[in-house]
Amino acid sequence: MAKALTKAQKNVLKEMFSGKTETEALASVKISSGLYRKWLRSKEWKEAFEERMEGCRRQAQLILSNFLVYAATKLINLAGCDKEPVARQACLDILEMKPLVGEKTQNTIEEIPTKMSEKTAETIMRVLADRKEQVSEMNPK
Repeated sequence: MAKALTKAQKNVLKEMFSGKTETEALASVKISSGLYRKWLRSKEWKEAFEERMEGCRRQAQLILSNFLVYAATKLINLAGCDKEPVARQACLDILEMKPLVGEKTQNTIEEIPTKMSEKTAETIMRVLADRKEQVSEMNPK
């Protein structure tokens, strides 16, 4: 069974994952850089640190996933903008979002009722046509 972290190690981790740099965290807990380097080589420290990092990754993914629906809706609305450059860029951004959306998320987004004006649909179709032309020009047969 792995040894538990000391109180000082737990405090340093807490400080580091609450926004402080390594140097600031070590200073606030009064830990020398030599002792810290020793911790960095220990299995217990590495495991605890990686566990905290994984928690941060999960939290970031959750935040981004929750924002994805809002961003997609906002882009669809911008695609109907009267300003052609704004509408065009929104359409391009919508097209670029597809790889970000996994199979499960894509089904969820498709279920969201969205009303697209004729103008928005025309803009998207025009962008798709322009893009197809650009691809054709780049890859002549």
